[in-house]
Amino acid sequence: EQDIPSDHLTPLSIANIPYDNTQSPDLYINIDDYKLSAHKAILARHSLILAAMLQTPKKASQENNEITIEDIDYTTMKSVLKIIYTGSTEDLDNIDTALKVLEAGEKYQMPIVKSASEQKLLFAITDDNVLGLLDEANLHNATSLRYTCIEYIIARGDKVVPSAELTKMCDEMPFIQAA
Repeated sequence: EQDIPSDHLTPLSIANIPYDNTQSPDLYINIDDYKLSAHKAILARHSLILAAMLQTPKKASQENNEITIEDIDYTTMKSVLKIIYTGSTEDLDNIDTALKVLEAGEKYQMPIVKSASEQKLLFAITDDNVLGLLDEANLHNATSLRYTCIEYIIARGDKVVPSAELTKMCDEMPFIQAA
């Protein structure tokens, strides 16, 4: 069996499985006070961290095919599952949601989720949010977003960042100075 590199993963939109996963789920994800239905094989294929969680020695809750996730909120995980199962990124039109999904994609090593979020954020850059997005890109190792923010700052210059603040940023983030 040949393993497909994670950067070649695609969403399951061709499988005609709805993102709410009510068709024969074999896993329930407990988040906040909600339960999301999922499929172990699909989650394990899209996330190295979730794959490891599903392979660890079984706790009582895992024997019942349940896992609890405490570091992602329900709405974010619902968006993550929607991306994995359908390829739909409409939830990411909201910048705050896209940033939360980017964080989840990084934290749970989900390349397709991280990439989808990063692509949406690339088209959301404005004079007002470029610095915040640059910080988030650095925090979550979003390389394309980072480079695009830097290019935007260079192109827009003082319209984006007062020169004193730009000098401070160059001191804190040497890669900006190199650009």
